Amino acid sequence: MDATSGQGAASTPNSQFPLQDTLDFFIDDLLKKVDEFQKRQQQNTLDKIITKNLCLELYIAKRRQSCTRKMNLMQDMYTAVTLMQKAFEKYYFKEMKANENWLAFWEYISISIQLLELI
Repeated sequence: MDATSGQGAASTPNSQFPLQDTLDFFIDDLLKKVDEFQKRQQQNTLDKIITKNLCLELYIAKRRQSCTRKMNLMQDMYTAVTLMQKAFEKYYFKEMKANENWLAFWEYISISIQLLELI
């Protein structure tokens, strides 16, 4: 070994193994591609999750709106039933009063007829 060959080997340690440089390049390139692939996969997964989330939020909003409409309808029905119940009670008491007046009228007529018969 002479001095020139030793210096050349020391200045480029991988010059004896040119495949090592190529292999390092391919490994770096492969690592970059794997990293890019993972990032794309993560982004795709996030996009899917966000889309599903939005769909669920819309579904929940529609269900909530539907439930609110049903609750409002039930409240209106309860109010209507309460008003009808009060109206029926009022009608019942007025009918009872009318029956009492009707019976009183016929009792008055009956007494009047009996008095006329006595005369």
